[in-house]
Amino acid sequence: MPTADLHLHTHHSHGTADVAAMVQACLDRGIQLVGMTEHAPRPAGFRYPAEEFQAHVLQQFSQYVAEVLAARQAFPQAEILLGTEVDYVAEHEDFFEQFLQSAPFDYTLGGVHFIGPWGFDFAQAEWDVLDEDARRAAYLDYYALVAGMARSRRYTVAPHVDLVKIFSRETHARFLDSADGRRAVGEALDALAQAGMLLEISTAGLRKPCREIYPGPTVLGWAMERGLACCPASDAHAPNQVAFAFDTLTAYAREHGVEGWTVPGPCHAGQSGRRRLPL
Repeated sequence: MPTADLHLHTHHSHGTADVAAMVQACLDRGIQLVGMTEHAPRPAGFRYPAEEFQAHVLQQFSQYVAEVLAARQAFPQAEILLGTEVDYVAEHEDFFEQFLQSAPFDYTLGGVHFIGPWGFDFAQAEWDVLDEDARRAAYLDYYALVAGMARSRRYTVAPHVDLVKIFSRETHARFLDSADGRRAVGEALDALAQAGMLLEISTAGLRKPCREIYPGPTVLGWAMERGLACCPASDAHAPNQVAFAFDTLTAYAREHGVEGWTVPGPCHAGQSGRRRLPL
C-alpha cells in the first residue's frame, strides 16, 4: 500500500477536520508522507451554486499555512508537505501567479473544475440536460484547459485528470473512443509530459457518481505510453477518507504498468527534486 497521500483537504475549505487531525489520520493508516493541499482562493466570478467556502478560504488560508508549518513540529514522525489545489482558470494567470508567491509551497496541484464560469463537477442535474454533442463539447473544452494548465508551467501535479467524466462516465467513454477524444486527451497528456508534471492516481472517483478511479483505464494507459510519473492520492476531505481504498489503488496501478510512485521533494528541508517510492 502507498505510504504517501498527496491530496488532502481541511475545514479551512469544505473539509471537516483541522490539519492536525488529518495528519493523525494519515499516521493511523501508515501514511508517512502527508501532502496537505487545501483549496486556493479563486478569482471573482468562479463559484459553485450555494457555495460558501470560498469566502472562508480567503479568510483562513494563512491560518492553514501556519497549521501545516506547526504540524511539522508536532508530528516529527511524519513528513508533511505544504501544498495547495488551484482551480485553474486560463484568463487569470496573474491572479494565480501572485497567490503562488504567497506561501512557501512544496508543490501545487493544477486542477480544472471550471469550464468558463461553470463549475461542471457540482451536480448531476446540470449534465442530465445536456445531449451527447453538448457533453462532447464540454469534454473538448475541459481537456484544452488541462493542456493550458500544464503549459503554464506553474504546477507540480495534475489531479483527477479526467474529472469531467464525474456525471457522464458512459458518454465520456464513447468520447475517448473517438478521433476527437483521442486527440484532445492526447494533447493534454503530451502537455503534462512536456511540463514534467506528475499524474495523480486518485481513489476519489470511487466515492463519486462515476465510480471509477481517476484517471480511468484508457486515460491511464495513454499516460503510461507517454512515460508520465504517477503519485497516489485520496482527495480526502475528512479523516475517514484518508488513504481511501489504497489497496485497490495499488492493484490498479500495478495492472496498468505503474512500477512505483514518484513524489515531490520536501523543499522546506533543504532538499529538492522527486523521489521514488515503492507501490
